[in-house]
Amino acid sequence: MAENLEHLKRSLSLLDYLRRSNWTARRMGTTAEFVGLCPLHRETRPSFYVNGRKNLFYCHGCGRGGDLIRFVELSQGLSFRQSVARLLQEIPPTGPGDVLEQAVAFYQLQLHRHSEAVRYLQQRGLRDPVLIQELGIGYAPGGSLRRHLGDRGCSFDLLLRMGLINDQGRDAFCRRVIFPCRQQSQIVNLYGRSRGPLRFFLWLLRSPADHKNDGLPYGSLRQLPNLPRKYIPSTAPERSGLQCTFWLVGEGAPSQRLG
Repeated sequence: MAENLEHLKRSLSLLDYLRRSNWTARRMGTTAEFVGLCPLHRETRPSFYVNGRKNLFYCHGCGRGGDLIRFVELSQGLSFRQSVARLLQEIPPTGPGDVLEQAVAFYQLQLHRHSEAVRYLQQRGLRDPVLIQELGIGYAPGGSLRRHLGDRGCSFDLLLRMGLINDQGRDAFCRRVIFPCRQQSQIVNLYGRSRGPLRFFLWLLRSPADHKNDGLPYGSLRQLPNLPRKYIPSTAPERSGLQCTFWLVGEGAPSQRLG
């Protein structure tokens, strides 16, 4: 989470975000401050100030202020972690690691839009929404990932090479609960868990050569121990050095590509 916050601060401007949302303002003299009507409440006299250098806002009318994440929380009624996930999608991906981050952020936003995915987690004993957000668990409804990432500059070939879509352009994890696997805060693979009897679980269809070419680690996944299907305390993945939710999904890491 800390790395995502730093990435957001470096990549997104509050002023640019507001302007893309059709907020109009005037500069206060020669300073980096701008003023306009508050987007958070109705008013007739401008009282909403933005400091472009500090990336902060404050409204003298409603008394609310903060940074870009806080503005998204207030304007869209999202939690802190949901706001971070939403904003991560605003950052154009620059490499395979960024593409995986974008995909995970998209899956996170889909989770609570699909009650069957939430019920699956509840049946597995995972009911704490804070923990679900912290682990980055999401859901792939299918049919929209390619369009979503394509709008952000990801080519068909890149998504296909990374294993996120198949040859027909369909979401490879369609109708699966998604568990991102991180090593040193970097996503190294995705695990999809289906509720159906067929192809019950799925990993990214990527070979060691693929990972060698794009700079994402692969070997560490192959060295993970097989874990039983029953619930395992959440400290288990932390001891292995790989932050993931294998203790929930209950399958070992694959030793080869899964078809």
